[in-house]
This record gives sequence, structure tokens and C-alpha cells, in this order.
Amino acid sequence: MNSDEKFTWFLTEEEDAEKVHNTLMLNAREEGYESGVEQNKLGIAKNMLKENIDIEIISKVTGLTKEEIKELQ
Repeated sequence: MNSDEKFTWFLTEEEDAEKVHNTLMLNAREEGYESGVEQNKLGIAKNMLKENIDIEIISKVTGLTKEEIKELQ
């Protein structure tokens, strides 16, 4: 909870707690989404490696660095 008098004048303690909760939930969703996107890129890169596609092409398609792709081999 924010203890700044100017802030508490606008929000009740419950409203402040709800805003904090909503912010935390939004951040968690964003982190989960970003993690899922990264996992998808890694999966695509692994499949491309199985098909013997050049690392340079895999990097261009997935946005992963060549080093990240080499770690998957």
C-alpha cells in the first residue's frame, strides 16, 4: 500500500490493494506470454535443426542468435 498522503486521498486502502493486485497479475501475464513466445522460438529452431536447415536461416526466421541456436544442437 502507498502511504503518501496525496495518494491515499484519492484511493481507499481497498482500492489501492486492488490496483497493486491488478498490476502484479498483468506483469505475471506479460512474463508468461514472453516466456511462451521464447519457448516457441526454441521449438521452431530445434525442428529446423532436425531438417538440417542452415543456422543463419534459422537465426533470421526465429530471431535467435547463432549462439543460442548452437546451444540447441
